[in-house]
Amino acid sequence: MSIVGLLLGWTGLPKWASELVLIGIVAAGAVGAFWLYHHHVYVEGIHAQQVADQRASAKVVAQARAETKAAQAQANAAHDAYLQEISHEAIAAARHPLPAVRLCLDAHRGGFSLPEAGATYPGNAGASTAAGGVPALPGADHPVRSRRGPDISGLLELLAGRADQVSAVLREYQARNPP
Repeated sequence: MSIVGLLLGWTGLPKWASELVLIGIVAAGAVGAFWLYHHHVYVEGIHAQQVADQRASAKVVAQARAETKAAQAQANAAHDAYLQEISHEAIAAARHPLPAVRLCLDAHRGGFSLPEAGATYPGNAGASTAAGGVPALPGADHPVRSRRGPDISGLLELLAGRADQVSAVLREYQARNPP
């Protein structure tokens, strides 16, 4: 009797079926062994690659952390300078408010008050029209307008405050990202 007959004789299968079952068992064992070996090599290879990657990237990660820490310190210093500048400008604006600034109103609401210019001098072809009679202006203390214009000092203070804020923000950005 053959080895296959001795091993699978208790099943009562014909010889060819027993041999086929044995071939299937051997093939399944070989595939299982190959899969276990492949899985072991695959898992160990991944682990070895991860360890190598961690070693290689440790310097880069440390350098990136140091650069991040330095950039954060620089950003904090720039923001502190921004806050200091904004508070300084607010204190300066509170200490020295603008005096009343009046908007000029048109003294002559009916149109233009200057006379038309005269004719050109015929002997000079390149000359422009001659100046007409310009009326004399009153003295510095003479009120030309009958009423005072609106006070725009509040608007000018708002505009100056916003300009100071924009300038402070720009300086903060420049301090965060030096050339």
